[in-house]
Amino acid sequence: MDQPTMPPAHLLSARAPRNLTPTELRVAEQLVCGASNAEGGDALGITSGSFAGHLGRIGLKFGAVSRPTRAHAVLASSQVPPPPAPFPVPSFDATELRLIRALAEESNLSRIASMAGIARDSVRPGIKAVVTKAAAKNETHLVGMAHAWKLLGTDEQTDSSRDSGTGTAARTGPRQLTAPPADRIRTGFLNLRNDGGAAPAPEVLPTTWHEAYDLLAVLGFDWLGLGELTYSQTRPDATEQERKAADFRWQAAQEKMGMIGFRGAMGQGRNPTGLLVRESTFTVGPRAQQHQTTPPTVVELGLREVPKARILTASLHASYCNPLVREAEGYELTALVDEVKTHHPAEGLKTAACWLFGDFNELPVSTPGDVPDIDWNSPKVTDVVHRRYRARKQPDGTWRSRTDVDEIMIDCGLHDPARYAARRLGKPAALATPTAGLAPSAAGQGGPCRIDRGAIDGWSIQAVTDVQVIPMGDASDHDLLIVDFSRRRLIQGLRRKFQPLAPWALMG
Repeated sequence: MDQPTMPPAHLLSARAPRNLTPTELRVAEQLVCGASNAEGGDALGITSGSFAGHLGRIGLKFGAVSRPTRAHAVLASSQVPPPPAPFPVPSFDATELRLIRALAEESNLSRIASMAGIARDSVRPGIKAVVTKAAAKNETHLVGMAHAWKLLGTDEQTDSSRDSGTGTAARTGPRQLTAPPADRIRTGFLNLRNDGGAAPAPEVLPTTWHEAYDLLAVLGFDWLGLGELTYSQTRPDATEQERKAADFRWQAAQEKMGMIGFRGAMGQGRNPTGLLVRESTFTVGPRAQQHQTTPPTVVELGLREVPKARILTASLHASYCNPLVREAEGYELTALVDEVKTHHPAEGLKTAACWLFGDFNELPVSTPGDVPDIDWNSPKVTDVVHRRYRARKQPDGTWRSRTDVDEIMIDCGLHDPARYAARRLGKPAALATPTAGLAPSAAGQGGPCRIDRGAIDGWSIQAVTDVQVIPMGDASDHDLLIVDFSRRRLIQGLRRKFQPLAPWALMG
């Protein structure tokens, strides 16, 4: 049975090659001692940006997002020695030992809390207390010292414990990507907070951007929707310098991913969107993008096996602070859904599929037991403005989540791939795992929620093979959504070899 707090074990393999270059080894030696980018760069005689770049490539090789998990990965691989540590070992209690291991293996606060067996709000104070107790420089240095004290295992110890099937120990050590199945088409959506942040200097991208795209690049996407392209898109009144900076960042994203990119206009929305397409997987066009109230990025695609059938794809970011506009945007999206017709190969080009991915900014329709809802009447909801954004006041004065957009999508025959994975593929974690509301900035807003979702037509939904949520750690306040399709099954759907899944069929 899938568990929401577990990493995607089938996605990452501890036995994959992960040898570091000589330069990466020197960077790793600084990393495990808790060096910052500036300190590590000074020690090695390189710039802090170069140090960060090498650090990102180390993370890429191990599938590790945060500095502590990267330190644990390289130390577990025995490629660098642990830093000097004082003896005897501090008298850590059982909770502290679990917290150290969780910090070494996970980058998401909620997952660290779950693994350590403590409340999420206690994670940061708990880490700070353990760092102080260990006399460590910071949490990354703490992980390095834990290896020196033999509190964390090497790859060989990890593999042994994995083979023996022993509990938590079976999850230690670095994890690396496996080769994708030949039949797989991978799609996804990431709302990367503020596009990774402002550039520290002209034509220099921030470390958070590099860390996020290093991870994205190894995941093998064929289509990827992006939200909050804050610094990759500009308004019509932008200066020439701002336009050049945006174009530089967007070009860098395309080069990093090896994909062609499309950006939606800024429009009335505060969060521009974009999407990336792998041209070896899809044909693109012929129709230009369409723009609506808060413009999604809309691109028409096709598969070479069914050249006359078109797939209308969109990356969107629904209005955050205006639920009335958000509902209107949901209705405008039905114009895309309405173009999905019954396709016959002998006819001309016709839209045969519709895939919408994005930050819908409100919850899905809740069903007891597997779709977590938010209790907006709880005293823990202290952000009353946020409650007005996401909930509707009832005649009796209580509050209930707004689910207008999801209801519109279901009524029009589109389906949430996470629901399909949970109900038809036996993957309940796809539906139960939140994608947002995990960051400290979300305190008082109701807790974890699943607002980053997909809406897929009744034929394509039956080609879904897996849905995952990948933690982004401190890189973003939203996690990464991944939806995998079977290419063979998609082709059958485009050729109408089976009947579409009826509206509301997954809600029982």
